Amino acid sequence: MIKLLPPVRQLALVLLLAVATTNAHRAAAQTPTPVFEFESALDTFFDGRTGTLRFGDYTVAFAPEGPFRGEAAVVNSEGKTVARMPFHEEYKLRAGVFGRVAIQGPGEVKLAQPGVYNLIFLVDRKPVTRVAFAMRELTGGDDPFNPQRTFEFEGLWPRFAHVTYKTLREQPVPNFTFWVGQPDLPAGSSRDMYSVALVRDGEEIARTKKAQGHIAAGHYKRTEFALFFPHEDRQAHAAKPFMAADLLVDGEHELRVVRQSDGKLLRTFVFTVANGAIVPLERTGMAYQPRLDYIAPRVAKKNVNVFDVQEAVWLEAR
Repeated sequence: MIKLLPPVRQLALVLLLAVATTNAHRAAAQTPTPVFEFESALDTFFDGRTGTLRFGDYTVAFAPEGPFRGEAAVVNSEGKTVARMPFHEEYKLRAGVFGRVAIQGPGEVKLAQPGVYNLIFLVDRKPVTRVAFAMRELTGGDDPFNPQRTFEFEGLWPRFAHVTYKTLREQPVPNFTFWVGQPDLPAGSSRDMYSVALVRDGEEIARTKKAQGHIAAGHYKRTEFALFFPHEDRQAHAAKPFMAADLLVDGEHELRVVRQSDGKLLRTFVFTVANGAIVPLERTGMAYQPRLDYIAPRVAKKNVNVFDVQEAVWLEAR
């Protein structure tokens, strides 16, 4: 795996100066500085066929009042800004301290060379959130009859997951989200499936239904799953849902994501439940530094008619 470079060293000089200015003002400020919601940042589309990044809509926490003056910048490992794209100044939607913003078209950049990069989001010319990634070349385009180069992106996608809650029979039920894609497939395969087991203090207490959990070719995509009490596959239709009360029992927990075709362990998310709650990641604490790497513990609600956000407990792979 390509090692990502230390993030601050990758910023262009203007961005470094802006970070220092942001830190200087933060001590006196009462209102938290804006941050881009992490799920929407990871949902930026990376096209490995062409080495293209394509930008869409994003959620901003602590969104400033008035016109939104934001940009997305791509910075290479030499500190050179290879692309900057402004956002529309008018919010698409607002909900409390959150705003939904969109890049001005065409909103895409094709990277010329493999390497290590940072995707930097700026508000009022100050960097507020970054996503480090690397692009490596898979095929070099040396076929004179089909001179195409293809790429693969590496980064934070396999490292993170989060837990939100839905309602089932008027009771909360955990819903898990993480990212899977081409690197999770066996060599030469275009599709597979995954299953998940939840282990508490060494004992399996829940799992997914094996008929669910698809892995598709291409860049990492966000996917969701629910857990059920252990059951025989032929009785999956009658499996008992694993509720929030079942999850939030004190102890050490592991979410083990396994590829179905060969049983390969793809991810292990380790977390602790203490006093009836999941112990949050340090990166989701409001005082976390550097601020560019802070993860707001909220995500936009899905499949709703109005823009709103909900609490999300982020998990990190071991």
